[in-house]
Amino acid sequence: AAVVILVLVAAEDIRTMKISDKYNIALLALAAVSAGSCAAGGTAVAHEIAWRACGAFSVSLLMYLLNRVACCRGRSRAFGGGDIFLCFSAGALVGPSAMLKAAMIAMIAAGVFAAGGLLSGRMKRDSRFPLGPFLCGGIIFMMLAKAADQCALSAL
Repeated sequence: AAVVILVLVAAEDIRTMKISDKYNIALLALAAVSAGSCAAGGTAVAHEIAWRACGAFSVSLLMYLLNRVACCRGRSRAFGGGDIFLCFSAGALVGPSAMLKAAMIAMIAAGVFAAGGLLSGRMKRDSRFPLGPFLCGGIIFMMLAKAADQCALSAL
């Protein structure tokens, strides 16, 4: 379900340069269901809540602070609010480690995309492009990597 939501987020961000709150709320609902199932499986509830809170704030808080610094220096925002909320809701679902890695993958991919656009002349220095598809790709990659690790461990 999370992969479907993330694909829809990417498509919407490409089309409109906005990310609807309904998708982020859906990801938060999935995070709550996942937390409940982990707690029912024996994980301490307090530990599960703390882990998911760290995931939610791991990247989103940094993005928010970078926006504040950019605005204080008279520049436009570095990230859109939808991108920040996406990192918050997805971070609550995948956890801090996976979210940090997903954000790193997304920033590298977005940087390569921007460099290609600048070198080809299709983009200018002040051009804007949606970050959501890169974030969604990184998050999906980390979710698949985590699932593959779990399958490999269960095979042992």
